[in-house]
Amino acid sequence: MSRRFSAARNIGFRSGDEPSTDRYADLPGGLVQAEWHTPVEDWRVINGRAVPGRFSAVWHLPQGPLPYITGRLTHLTYNVAP
Repeated sequence: MSRRFSAARNIGFRSGDEPSTDRYADLPGGLVQAEWHTPVEDWRVINGRAVPGRFSAVWHLPQGPLPYITGRLTHLTYNVAP
């Protein structure tokens, strides 16, 4: 099932798809500190800036990867000069 929604959020994407362990996954058994990363499938240029096109966020759990966000950036508003 795919749902569409709009979100306004300040997000940062690290280069090189580097994993991190600075967050907790809210799982049915409780909070678990787990490795995660944000793979970017493609990049686009919007308003003269390279930005992620399609991306996801994935927890790396002992039972296997768990994608918890998939998205596509469609427009960009910013307040920093290029």
